[in-house]
Amino acid sequence: MALSFWFATLPARMEVLRGHAEAFDPALREAIESGRADRLALELIRDDDNPKSLALLISVADADRLPGRLTCWMAFASDLRWCDRLRSIGVPLLEAELALGSHDELALSAAVYPTREGGAPVTLSKRQLIRIRGVRFDAGAEPDTAAMSTFYAQFKTTPDVARQTRDLMATPFSWTPTRSRLRPLHGQSASLHIERSAWPDLVAVLEAGPHPGVATLAPLMSGRLHDPSGLFEDPPAAGSPAAPAPSAAAAPIAAPKPVVARIPAPASGPGPAPRRLPSATIFGAPVFQFEDVELVGFRINLPSSRLPELQALVEPLNFHRETTGAGNDFRWRVATTTVVIELLHYGRMESRSPLAPLMPRDFMAQHELIVRLLVGKVDDDGSQARDASMFVPAIFVDNPWSKAAGRETQGMPKEIAQFCIRGADGADHPLGMDGKAPDGSFPPLTRVAHVRTPRRFDAEAQPDSVLRLDYPPNLRDDEASFEAVDLSALLSSSVFGGSRWRQGDFGQREFRRSFARDAMHDGFQQFRSVQVTPVDDRGLPKAWIQGHFRLKNMRAQVPAGVAVLEACCDGRAADDPWSRLCQLLPRPEISLPNGDWYRLRCDMDLSISDSLDW
Repeated sequence: MALSFWFATLPARMEVLRGHAEAFDPALREAIESGRADRLALELIRDDDNPKSLALLISVADADRLPGRLTCWMAFASDLRWCDRLRSIGVPLLEAELALGSHDELALSAAVYPTREGGAPVTLSKRQLIRIRGVRFDAGAEPDTAAMSTFYAQFKTTPDVARQTRDLMATPFSWTPTRSRLRPLHGQSASLHIERSAWPDLVAVLEAGPHPGVATLAPLMSGRLHDPSGLFEDPPAAGSPAAPAPSAAAAPIAAPKPVVARIPAPASGPGPAPRRLPSATIFGAPVFQFEDVELVGFRINLPSSRLPELQALVEPLNFHRETTGAGNDFRWRVATTTVVIELLHYGRMESRSPLAPLMPRDFMAQHELIVRLLVGKVDDDGSQARDASMFVPAIFVDNPWSKAAGRETQGMPKEIAQFCIRGADGADHPLGMDGKAPDGSFPPLTRVAHVRTPRRFDAEAQPDSVLRLDYPPNLRDDEASFEAVDLSALLSSSVFGGSRWRQGDFGQREFRRSFARDAMHDGFQQFRSVQVTPVDDRGLPKAWIQGHFRLKNMRAQVPAGVAVLEACCDGRAADDPWSRLCQLLPRPEISLPNGDWYRLRCDMDLSISDSLDW
């Protein structure tokens, strides 16, 4: 892979950025408090083999002329494969649309909370956020043969093993890509144009000028970028932070302040032990409420012979078995070979206690495709399972902020996906996060016919199929077809087949009796979940994330007819959880009769607990 970079700096109001850093970002806080940051740096990275694959890193820098030390504050990428890899080393990369036009102008559109009008709530929506004029990768003098040793000082983080909602385990990490064939850009002009938004408010960080949101950039250098760690490769190279080797250990961040371009990078060596830092996000405490939730669920009954393969999917929960000491004398086991796949749309997702500038009624929306397995704890010397919980090995969403928060704080291995309806032209058209179709309508969830994962955010990138769905004709979608229900009566009724689990699902002795009774009794009304962080291998201690869901205002429909699912694993690695699940299915296309699929509308509350509170 051939990568190019374009690099520029500009003045910034560090006192504004300091407030953000103190609240949310330990790496940024350390960079600013140390006095090693006095301006912003913008680095645009391009895959020359696929020029539509772009990433923009916005960082604090230690010098205005070719800084040696950067700490990334905010970053965006159009190539989705880059996002999780760079996030694993502490670069806060978010999926977005980036396009470099023929007139040397970069346009960046991302999901943001728009400017607030009065006290009205704001909702996350995609809109143009940044334009940079004057981006020229190949312009300038003849390339310099010397290298540029500018490195990124970040923190790798994950929720604390005991206080998951309040603390982070963090370790410094120095990412040192090398830059060569440098072309000085002195004398060239470039400008930055930022649209104001409620959050993130990039305009507030710029130095005040006659035109808010407009700033002049100082282009410094362009050239070739080489990343020995393989973060941009597909798949990641052996020894990269996405697949660590001993040589990839974090190097201490502390380093002499570089004053010229070619300062040696920090010496490598064994990384320091993780430190405990306060945890905070713009969304406040992990207590959320979801309103206007629409759900279509499917029960897939696999033969009992598939139990070992399903158990392999939940083995990440048993990381504690590799340690010694008290508390490792049990194992999480899969309770049944019934797999539940659910398609959801959340009309409103709100934090109960967001931090400024967000307010309690500000919200976002999303579609979600989720796989649920029922698991329980079985003691080494016990004969009865306990703590019925749902484990999610695979989940797909169309909201980049939800995806980032889910992976970083909730142990949810979320992937970005598109949820498409079939148009009159026979083509698939992605819905917006809010459920809006390209024609401005809001089709019901049962119009989603295809879930697919894009590799890049542009029209030319060919997405990979995940799931195709087909429903019986004449399926009613009006509100009157959904009836308010009494959960206790509903789940014991033989008329409604909407319970996720049934008595006949529990064939293993340990999961009968009280375990099965508790799992079926809770049903949809309330259930526990358990996940593991971090979702990737970033060399930090693992922790369980325990959640509690409670559903309210339930309305159910008894759908008639056969629903058909076709699971696909195009372009996915064989050991990917979704691929492994596809391999367990008796055939790619599955027909589900009455009783094996269900429809619900409801509201929902989610809270996450610390281990010390269990």
